[in-house]
Amino acid sequence: MIDSVKIKIENFTGKMDNCEFDYSYKNIFIYQLYNESRDSSLKLIQNTSKNSLVIINSLRKWYLGETSLLDLNSKTFKKAILKLSKLLGISSVEICNGSVTQCEIGLNVKVRIPCEKIIPKICKYSSLKRYEYDGETVGFLGSNKELKIYHKCQEITANSQKGISKFKAFARLQEKGNYFLRIEFTLLDKQSFEQHDLDFIRTIGDIATNYSVLYEFWTSQIDKVIMSNIIIYEDNMTPKEFLISIGIDHLGLNKFIKEYYKIKSKSSKTITTKNKATAKSKVTKEVLDIFHKFESREEYNKNKLRTDIAKALIRIKSKDESIELPVLIRNLWGGTNDIQMINTKDTIIEGNSY
Repeated sequence: MIDSVKIKIENFTGKMDNCEFDYSYKNIFIYQLYNESRDSSLKLIQNTSKNSLVIINSLRKWYLGETSLLDLNSKTFKKAILKLSKLLGISSVEICNGSVTQCEIGLNVKVRIPCEKIIPKICKYSSLKRYEYDGETVGFLGSNKELKIYHKCQEITANSQKGISKFKAFARLQEKGNYFLRIEFTLLDKQSFEQHDLDFIRTIGDIATNYSVLYEFWTSQIDKVIMSNIIIYEDNMTPKEFLISIGIDHLGLNKFIKEYYKIKSKSSKTITTKNKATAKSKVTKEVLDIFHKFESREEYNKNKLRTDIAKALIRIKSKDESIELPVLIRNLWGGTNDIQMINTKDTIIEGNSY
């Protein structure tokens, strides 16, 4: 769950004996703390005049290894923090009091089709600006949060220091139908924690105590992700549904919503600067309701992604009893109770989700 994190420890009492000195500038000293395999490191920024230490980079990669497909659950997160405190020569209390101002919350999800067929379909997340890179990464960037979804195996082989052997290993995984999609939400500052009702998470200790809440946040945000899809035209469509469907087909979902709002705002006398956000939200909902009503159930769609995620959560639950699986499943489907779930390692049955 927790991946990259920014930790600040005030009144740092530890030593840097287990770290490698990188460089310095005035009272700022930069170190690298490598893991045993030396394929990943945490960057440590020590300010000797303020007696503080800032820790950044991926805690998950540092503890589990750069090429691991595993995620930190509540147990392994605590083990990683205790290991870090031991290497820095500080108490568990001192590191747990370290403040957190930025963190990346993510999961590797095994999906049923190649990632490159899913990534271009992911077209909208809240009102954040979309970007796509080389068909392997899609992201949405806002002022204080970011969503990034990418082809995990490609990312590992591109960045791995272990060379061609790892590339071949992950290629074999994909040949056998094992595709892994990485979905990461990054809270970039304190304001983003407050906006998502996570302002009670201020320290590393708070994360350890409330680890299950991170799963709840993550699944609730997944519900806001929109995927494009083929529209199936039906005889019982109303004229409005038919025209909106044509518009989506012609312009794409995102662009059509923008154009449709422009038309609505010009023709409406009730839309003002005060209720502009509400009006946009209503237009978006109107379009999406029609889109979801007539989108293809055969193509890989949002509900199939939800199901793949639910299976991943079921597997995680078997090793992490702290998570509330029914809550997470409901979050994935927008908080509805329309899901029938069989709690096994590899079976989930949806009610009206297809």
